[in-house]
Amino acid sequence: MRVNDIKSELRRFVMDNFMVSDQDFDNDTALVENGIIDSFGFLEMMTFIGDRFGVHMRDSDLQKGNMDSINHLTHYIEKKRFHA
Repeated sequence: MRVNDIKSELRRFVMDNFMVSDQDFDNDTALVENGIIDSFGFLEMMTFIGDRFGVHMRDSDLQKGNMDSINHLTHYIEKKRFHA
């Protein structure tokens, strides 16, 4: 799966589950900080990533640099899939 495909799937998940439009955020928007998703939404996102991409996060992975935007999530998924 290509990087752009991962980004597209993450964006679609956010739009479908958190009632935002494509214009409400870009790939660098901090999703939690900007109120697009809350802590429960974050858990939903982590479940989706595990189910869809086969990447299961450990507590040590839950840091802002990995999780705060579509771009950071995509990089994290790629890194974990490459090293799996």
